[in-house]
Amino acid sequence: QPEGRMLASSCGVPGLFFFIFGGLNDGGQFGDAWAFYMKKQEWVPLINISRTLPPRGSAAYWCLKDRLVIYGGRNARGEILSDMWSLSLKDLQWTLLDSPTPSPGSREGAATWSVKNNTINLYLFGGNSLPVTQNTHLSGGFMADLWQYTVETNSWQLLHGDNRKQRPGVYGSLGVPDQSNIPGC
Repeated sequence: QPEGRMLASSCGVPGLFFFIFGGLNDGGQFGDAWAFYMKKQEWVPLINISRTLPPRGSAAYWCLKDRLVIYGGRNARGEILSDMWSLSLKDLQWTLLDSPTPSPGSREGAATWSVKNNTINLYLFGGNSLPVTQNTHLSGGFMADLWQYTVETNSWQLLHGDNRKQRPGVYGSLGVPDQSNIPGC
């Protein structure tokens, strides 16, 4: 079974399997992939697919009907990444997605969600954009921007906020929408 970890990317197919990739623990980042098969109630290491994608933890991820999509994360050297990958849940193959411009840039720990209407849109909010070292504080790179990625067109769009780090919040009046409102870091 996999070692204990936090902040792994995960996805699954109800009644069939649960999948995890990467994650963090006190020893660093993982680059392994595992599937838990529901019927057999057992973990199976997925050796072949984990060699494609560089190890990472704290990546932004979206679990879609037929794939897992991950963005960024932190690698074994503590660097914050900005690459985007898609894992097919049909054949368990990773694909590196082109990096369109503009994009959110290097991120770890961002909040995510997805919406499917006529297109599939992936949303990313905030996260940390600076590596943590002995000379920096974790909150030095907190972001408060909101991005939308449209799968069909492979394009990012900044919906709100900007690329300034550690921006203070603007809260306005409770319950009153305002374009100048910004969640604080």
